[in-house]
Amino acid sequence: MSSTILLKGGTVIQLDENDKLSSVKADVLVKDDTIVQIESCIAPPAACDIIDCTDKIISPGFVDTHRHMWETALKGLCEDLTCVHYFSQMWTSSFVFTPDDLFWTTLAGCAEAVDAGTTTILDFAHMNWTKHHGKQSLAGTITSGIRSVFALAPTVTLKQTSPTAEMTDDGLIPEWFMPLLRELATCNNIASPLSSVSLAFGFDYYFLPKEIIQALFQEVKSLGIKTITSHWARFPGQEESSLPRQMREYGILDKSIVLSHLGGATKDDAEVLCEAGAFVSASPSVEMTMGLGPPVVFRDDLPNMDSICSLGVDSHHATSGSMLNEMRVALMSARGNDAQTKLAAGEMADKVCRTAHDGFIMSTIRGARALGMEDSIGSIKVGKKADLVVFDTLSPAMTIAAQCDPVTAIVVHSSVADVNTVIVNGHIRKRHGKLLPFNKVEWQDDRTDFVMTGELEWKDVSAPVLDAHRRFTAKLPEHDMGVLNAFVKRLYGMP
Repeated sequence: MSSTILLKGGTVIQLDENDKLSSVKADVLVKDDTIVQIESCIAPPAACDIIDCTDKIISPGFVDTHRHMWETALKGLCEDLTCVHYFSQMWTSSFVFTPDDLFWTTLAGCAEAVDAGTTTILDFAHMNWTKHHGKQSLAGTITSGIRSVFALAPTVTLKQTSPTAEMTDDGLIPEWFMPLLRELATCNNIASPLSSVSLAFGFDYYFLPKEIIQALFQEVKSLGIKTITSHWARFPGQEESSLPRQMREYGILDKSIVLSHLGGATKDDAEVLCEAGAFVSASPSVEMTMGLGPPVVFRDDLPNMDSICSLGVDSHHATSGSMLNEMRVALMSARGNDAQTKLAAGEMADKVCRTAHDGFIMSTIRGARALGMEDSIGSIKVGKKADLVVFDTLSPAMTIAAQCDPVTAIVVHSSVADVNTVIVNGHIRKRHGKLLPFNKVEWQDDRTDFVMTGELEWKDVSAPVLDAHRRFTAKLPEHDMGVLNAFVKRLYGMP
């Protein structure tokens, strides 16, 4: 059934061919999932849903290129943990969370993202302890209505944590994993060009033999998967190690690759990635919180890194779930480093090294390019998908700032409370500051697809997520974290 939405009388943020931002007073007409007109004084078509955008900013939705949406139930536990302790705690999830839990925790994570104006995510889904967990997490994703590039990932699954930590007999890549990937790649809710959810592949086991990795990547790409994402950081004692160089040697480094973090990356690493056309996702909040090193974004010592870089929240249980926070932390980190360098040389900074506009671009069109979706999302343009966020401009935080520079107002002054309306793929997901009900989707084996089964409101989601959190917290004391920390360090070669 066709639908039409008219966003009337707003300040529209636009992007030119040189990545320069500007704003213009205009209406935006959306038909089905596509922006069809951007002009002043558009006459409302018949049966049109009109959104009054007077005193409001119409922004492209934010594009998050690295997040683990299932981790919602770990909130309250990881905010002060470094990466080793986070891994240890996170891996014990397999002893508690059922496939049904993953539906609710993923839906909650996606809802938090949409609430904050994120319309697209690259979800590194590393919770596939059984073949059912991934399906339920994907069902939660589809239910949320967010645009998702869902990167199904082989997952470390433990069978014991004491007196030693040991993985299950399934190994790092269970025999059911690739058949699951093939099944999901062909189901209609994923394969359809009308779907807002696509399948990707997450992979971190580069210590496996070269031939296994090459064959795995070849099979993944044969399924039509266009994005492969991995974590990487250079830890102390790994100075000669370089995942970008390793991937280039294996013949698997290309424009389909999105590497997250890259703490300790060098100028050579940046050059290798740029030459291959690969992409990078920085998560400044988590990288500094968990001790992965300074973010690679906005760094003068890493030439051209910004041209392939984007931003992601990573672990929304350990930091804010808003991309606004990542823009701010990235900018403040860069400005702080620049000031420190100048002060050490006996100088004072004459101007800021990066602007709010730079942060906005990192969270919109740069993210779209990393996902190979720049022709569809990342900016407001006729013919692109209708992924739009409407910000209030007359709140206490936004008044004056929004009237001076809408982009800077969003990046520096706005909060989730200022996100009035969110539209994803032509569907209104948040209106008047409140999330709208979700159409619940479930996997049905007899149809080998996801099927709509009812409607949910946020209050229906919060209760099962809280229950999962309570059960997980109750089980934590049963695990020997010292043993797990040592296991994590051995597996990933950490000092």
